[in-house]
Amino acid sequence: MVVITNKQEGGLVLTGKPSETKPGPHIDIYHVESFSIDPLSAVTLTFKLSKETTLEGYLTVKGGNDDIRFYIKDPSGTRRLDIKRVLERYDFCYLAKTDGPHSLSFNNGFSFTTGKHIYLYYRMKQNKG
Repeated sequence: MVVITNKQEGGLVLTGKPSETKPGPHIDIYHVESFSIDPLSAVTLTFKLSKETTLEGYLTVKGGNDDIRFYIKDPSGTRRLDIKRVLERYDFCYLAKTDGPHSLSFNNGFSFTTGKHIYLYYRMKQNKG
């Protein structure tokens, strides 16, 4: 399940399941989310992940200097990935070490006048362990 929270617009819930690892040739299709972030605002997407699920993808930023702060938190609130400033595009691969809600945050707090538009492409894969 994906929950999008925007401090200004409330929340939107999207559902999805990780793809299963299948033998032979297999292409996982990316899910796509796009959203805008006002100046001095942030948006958080929360994914309910099982332990050993990989969340991978990339994001692109449009608007202003095409930059945004991006980080991923685990269920305990620990930042597992913290990119201080993404310029234009960033590719990521995140392995959930615990079950629960993992959040992707997009922060436009360093922009006083320019909103940003984010395109997020992602896929989830449950690793066999």
